[in-house]
Amino acid sequence: MKKLLIIAASVALFGVAASAQVINTVDLSYSPVTLNSNVSVIGLNNSNSENLNAVSANWSQARALLESTPLYLQYGAGLQYAWKAETENKVKSTTDFLSVKVPVNVLFDLAIPSTPVHIMPFAGVNVQGYILGQQSTSLGDNTTKVNYFEKFEDMNRVVLGWQAGARVAFQNLFVGVSYEGPITNLLHSTESNSELKMNTHQVNISLGISF
Repeated sequence: MKKLLIIAASVALFGVAASAQVINTVDLSYSPVTLNSNVSVIGLNNSNSENLNAVSANWSQARALLESTPLYLQYGAGLQYAWKAETENKVKSTTDFLSVKVPVNVLFDLAIPSTPVHIMPFAGVNVQGYILGQQSTSLGDNTTKVNYFEKFEDMNRVVLGWQAGARVAFQNLFVGVSYEGPITNLLHSTESNSELKMNTHQVNISLGISF
């Protein structure tokens, strides 16, 4: 009997999901990224931050949780490339990160009466998996590359973060702004009396279409 109830509940949930209103979107985003690091040695803290640029291509799907309310569960995936390039004393340095991000949000679709405009605030969590993280240093014809994930044993290829933001849609076009912060660290290393933490914060500015 218990198995039958579980099967019936699963079928019912599947039916609701299949009949629920679905919104698909694709967008391109530009993101100023701040890479923060903090070194603590015997109670003394030294913080540093680097600014990177990032671009990403993203897809998402929002599925209505209840047919009678404009509340959606939004999930998707995106590919992000972040970089920083600088030259000092003829030494060229380039930092590159390539990652895949999977966000899950709760989204509210607020329609402005008598207009085709919708305001859609959202908040949720994301999983970010790093494919590449390296720094290249060049002086003349000599180039040295450092793989962060090989150099730092405690550097995590998979991190958990959170985000909150809003989209403003006009018919099937939309612009969006969101902020992302860390839940887990990109790097967390402890040795005797020292501790090193590294994480990222970023702002996303997006332009996309829904269908």
